[in-house]
Amino acid sequence: MPLTSNSVQIYYETFGKADHPALLLISGLGEQMVAWPEKFCRMLADSDLFVIRFDNRDSGFSTKPDLLKIPNLLATWGAYFKETSISPPYTLQDMAADAVSVLDALEIQKACACGFSLGGMISQNMAFEFSRRLSSMICMGSSTGSLHLPPPAPEVQAVMATPPPQTREEYIRHIVWVFNVFSGGSEFYDAECRAETAAQSYDRCFHPIGFLRQSVAMLADGSRQERLHKVEVPTLVLHGESDPLVQPVHGRAIAEAVHNAELVIVPEWGHGLDYPRLWPLLIRHLADFLKSDPIFTGTA
Repeated sequence: MPLTSNSVQIYYETFGKADHPALLLISGLGEQMVAWPEKFCRMLADSDLFVIRFDNRDSGFSTKPDLLKIPNLLATWGAYFKETSISPPYTLQDMAADAVSVLDALEIQKACACGFSLGGMISQNMAFEFSRRLSSMICMGSSTGSLHLPPPAPEVQAVMATPPPQTREEYIRHIVWVFNVFSGGSEFYDAECRAETAAQSYDRCFHPIGFLRQSVAMLADGSRQERLHKVEVPTLVLHGESDPLVQPVHGRAIAEAVHNAELVIVPEWGHGLDYPRLWPLLIRHLADFLKSDPIFTGTA
């Protein structure tokens, strides 16, 4: 379902009963909302949650500002490492405001913001700018953005430098290969699950430029470490022990920065949600954390 806020159209879907506590799922870099697999969302809804997934701006069915220039990502990375100014086409604060607009459209006053990778960074910006709209925050496979943290493993950097093919079947094979590398060798990585997500994504909207612009927004946000010290909402950090893209030390850094944050490192989990055999475990960690969330306890 589309909504329009500040000239940006955001497409979203919901699962479960609207009178249950709201869990807002925020997708990662260049990903569409289908990166949160429908079966996973329905399993969450069966845990008495009102589950919302949406396309970030510049992805899927949401607004894609095609009049904006294509950024030079290599030059942007150089500016990031030199800690010089970066001028993004939009910011993570803008993307956080987009997420809040979904809550507005659904007339939800407070929700748990659960973001994966870039989505976790957007969740953090929601906690900075819109804390009154959050009952809690979950960061999955994400980072503080600190330059002191290790970069992706060399094999991951090589994969990320490979542009995606244009044709459907080649694209699907490419993405399955990319996320196999992102799995860090986990035996639980499910290539069929990723192939299904890749096919859905290609058929909905093949838009690689969005990945570039979202990357610039991510880099322009810089380190959030100091800002995270001021976050007061209950926070869970879930991170894969096998993640070679955003290594576990990134998750630990979030948990150390946020007061009283809970940290769970999941064995045999890489980067992504293409791990159906791990879904029950991940959902159990989410459910256990949310039992103390103010929207569950009635103190929100």
